[in-house]
Amino acid sequence: MSARFAEDAPDTIPIRLIDPEDFAEALSDLTVAQRAWAEHLGFTPKAGRAVSLADAHGAPAIVLIGLGSAQERARKRFATGAAIAGLPAGTYHIENMPQGALGHEIALGYLLSRYRFDRYRTQADSKAQLVAPEGCDAPGWNESRRQNI
Repeated sequence: MSARFAEDAPDTIPIRLIDPEDFAEALSDLTVAQRAWAEHLGFTPKAGRAVSLADAHGAPAIVLIGLGSAQERARKRFATGAAIAGLPAGTYHIENMPQGALGHEIALGYLLSRYRFDRYRTQADSKAQLVAPEGCDAPGWNESRRQNI
């Protein structure tokens, strides 16, 4: 089981959470090519929808993940955390983590999505690693999991 946060690193890939109400503003600082690619892929800020955008050299530059409306989030709890855990291999950080209950739900959803019960059969582990969002007690969480394993 590896339901824990990653250690902070200097070259993590940023994740931007997109609220439907701020959709246009959230994309305003992206390059024209990145906005066009997100549009081409049909990205919308629905809950759990994700798209990875590259820089001018083809390296991952940023990941956009939709938060969805409040009603959609209530129906699809932990969708954002699951979307993060389902990203390609790499270490990520959330650049605009929501405060309060929504932020805690996203962090918990990520950790729950990484959990694998492997007593009877081996399961593939999520390759995406998330640096603990600000305000999360990552050392406490990671330490308590080590003691209980």
